[in-house]
Amino acid sequence: MAVSDRALCDQVSSRESAGRSKVLARAARMDHMIRALTALTPAGGLEELASRFLHECRVMVGAEHCGVLRFDKEARQARILAYESEIVDRETIADVAPLEWFRLASLIEDPVATLVHDMRQEQASERYARGLMELGLFSALELPLVVRGEVDGALAFWGVGTNRFTQEDVDLLMTVTGPFALALERATALESLAESESRYRSLVSNAAEMIFVFDAESHRVLESNPHTAATLGYTPEELRGKRLEDLVANAADIPEAAPAAVDAGDERKTLERRYLRKDGSEVDVDVVASPMSVAGRDAVLVLGREASERRAFQRQLFQGQKMESLGTMAGAVAHDFNNLLTTILGFAGLLKRSPGLQGDDRENLTLIEEAAHRAADLTGRLLSFARGGLVRFGPIDLRQVIEDTVRLTEPAMHDSLLVSVELPEAPVTVEGDSGQVQQALVNIVLNARDAMPAGGSVAIRLHVEDGEAVVTIADDGPGMDEETRTRIFEPFFTTKPAGSGTGLGMAITYGIVQGHHGDIAVESGAVGTCFTIRLPLLQTNLQAPTITDPGDGNLVLVVDDDEMVRRATTATLWQLGYSVAASAGGAVAVELVRARPERFSAVLLDLVMPGMTGSETYYELAAIRPDIPVIVCTGFAADKHIDADVKRRIAGLVRKPFTAEQLGAALRSAGVEPERRPLAAVAP
Repeated sequence: MAVSDRALCDQVSSRESAGRSKVLARAARMDHMIRALTALTPAGGLEELASRFLHECRVMVGAEHCGVLRFDKEARQARILAYESEIVDRETIADVAPLEWFRLASLIEDPVATLVHDMRQEQASERYARGLMELGLFSALELPLVVRGEVDGALAFWGVGTNRFTQEDVDLLMTVTGPFALALERATALESLAESESRYRSLVSNAAEMIFVFDAESHRVLESNPHTAATLGYTPEELRGKRLEDLVANAADIPEAAPAAVDAGDERKTLERRYLRKDGSEVDVDVVASPMSVAGRDAVLVLGREASERRAFQRQLFQGQKMESLGTMAGAVAHDFNNLLTTILGFAGLLKRSPGLQGDDRENLTLIEEAAHRAADLTGRLLSFARGGLVRFGPIDLRQVIEDTVRLTEPAMHDSLLVSVELPEAPVTVEGDSGQVQQALVNIVLNARDAMPAGGSVAIRLHVEDGEAVVTIADDGPGMDEETRTRIFEPFFTTKPAGSGTGLGMAITYGIVQGHHGDIAVESGAVGTCFTIRLPLLQTNLQAPTITDPGDGNLVLVVDDDEMVRRATTATLWQLGYSVAASAGGAVAVELVRARPERFSAVLLDLVMPGMTGSETYYELAAIRPDIPVIVCTGFAADKHIDADVKRRIAGLVRKPFTAEQLGAALRSAGVEPERRPLAAVAP
């Protein structure tokens, strides 16, 4: 064969070989493109989908470095969804390819593919160019991912050296970016749905509410959360398949079983239901039912909350309101009744001291006084319940009060009763009336004694907690049922036999504690009862009132709005040797003292008066004569009638109804002596 012929054959063979290579290369590229499209399945999650697709595309175009980015337009940033590189590892990718390298703004505004043959000739940021060129990457492809006209992200490929990518590479990649963008959107939606379902299941599983779904036709439970099963005493597996009629105490009382019956638009009514536990016990539940569909079947979603706690709060609120109403009524009645008793005792005392009174008449007056004193004792108990008996407050150490209580009750305790006391070493000081606090404690201790006729123990403990003094009195005797525990502080309520108690002891205790701005609670079970009293600790050092020289005056001013009380009091004072002036109200009393302040030696002041109250009158008088002794004469002294400052500063207290002896003793204690000799009393 001639040389020319052989050369021609070699050229033909070379062209055929090159053609076969191009065909094979195209076939390989098509194979990778098909694999890339085949990778567009949501199996494995969003990032795995992006990684599979990116790998095939990188091999297809022969890039050494590539990535998939998702855009957040509101935050104006992107995140790397997938990355693959033959140059650097994943851990250092953030330093090698920072997000600002990607010209996000230009891609979003002009979503077209960008082919870069030589990065050194591009108008790129210094960091962008330097970072790529340090890796030897001078060639680049950037393609937007567009979904329904919106740029959702980008594909980016880089190659080592220049002129690594061609327009054919761009065309091949543009063929697969559309399906890839749609696949990303679907995978994102599925992932969001899975996350939403996971959050929903987590919320339902951990909710401290009853949540369950039952089939509208069969009434069988399809699904429930653990709290529902625990509340009803089942396991979730046991509860699934149970019929609603087996779970509701009154099977006929389930209108929520029909979806139409609970479909009230946006308004959902709370229904009260009584459910049955597995052990047969019942539990009250507030439920809200809503229709829904489960796998094409009509179903009902039920949200429930155990109502026992709410109803307990309602009972406590009702009890508190009832006690407050009873206290208000008792205080008002006792106040008016005490004024009547003051008049009765006052004039009865005047008559007894009249000369020439016959013995039988004197005896009758004595009986009247005894009856009035008994009535006064009853109104005093009502006032203690009504929180109206506290006028003189002062600092008291509860340790001493408790020790006095134990000594006082010791003779009444039988030998089989053991009383233990635990007191702190440091003083526990509160502001109040030691006598009344002691009375409250005595009532509780004696109640414990009466509950344990066969013997037992009573433990009294005092400690400080969160700025409060806490007194607990616990016994190990028979406990109280729910009704007794709820009504224990009601006046005239008693569980003792007829004639064995008035039913006022615990009501008085309640009133005393409330009057000291404290709280009292009781806990009781089948065995044992514990009363807990909380009183605010005294925060400031209180000064006892000082009695000053009443001056040169000799008039005692009686201030009371009740005419009969004024007449009885003034007559009694005159008989005791005092000169007296009287006023029906605070305003007139203030004007009398302002006109001649030096003429008055003391003021007997009622607290509850129309117009200017007793406290207001006190402050006006003190502004005129700071040294004038003021003695409060009252049958009712609730907090709204007298404040703590007045309680501490008054010179004395006389509770209505009072006797002439009590009135005289209060004046003498305030340093006010009669100006003349008292009228001689006739001996009985």
